[in-house]
Amino acid sequence: MKKHITLFTILIVIGIGAFSQNLYNTKWSVYNSSGILQGYFHFGTDTLSYSLNNITYTKVSTFQVNVNDFVIHDLTGTACPLIDTGRYTFLIRNDSLKFTLVSDECTSRSNSLTTEYYVALTSGLPALNKSTSFSFYPNPVKDLLTIKASDIYSQYSFVILNLNGQELIKQEITEPKTTIDVSSLSGGVYFMKISGDGFVQVRKLIKE
Repeated sequence: MKKHITLFTILIVIGIGAFSQNLYNTKWSVYNSSGILQGYFHFGTDTLSYSLNNITYTKVSTFQVNVNDFVIHDLTGTACPLIDTGRYTFLIRNDSLKFTLVSDECTSRSNSLTTEYYVALTSGLPALNKSTSFSFYPNPVKDLLTIKASDIYSQYSFVILNLNGQELIKQEITEPKTTIDVSSLSGGVYFMKISGDGFVQVRKLIKE
């Protein structure tokens, strides 16, 4: 009986860990619904900052996180008054961040948080393979997408995500040139992400 209880407890802990969400001290590329880059967000320990170039950041809001609940207050001089409090839930999945509105009287803020798309930026020291670069063609694509690498230093993973952060196509990249069949995708805007050994590159993909 004790073995069953212990196993059940372990499963609960694993289950909780698998769905844990960490928003503190993270950076995100921000895209609109057309897949056009709008800027960058940095969620610090309690302050949200914004940047147009991922170099110079300006503090725009303070926030609190409780599990998946997100509460935000804009700083003085920004679009919404300081007393205005926005409440949201959020989900981080496959390096994508999505907010869902609970309540917020600031329309411009709620529109921004719930209609834009957030893709995680890596942090820390650059990887040794930082000179690796990838090109994708054609884009827009109809059936076959070709990926070319300047060199292959380690194993890379290629993923196509929809605007909700769901993985639709995933494939390992081990050769300088790889062709991927994307004919099963519906027409629209997607994100392509290549990652491996600390390297991450995200691009917009348009499917005809």
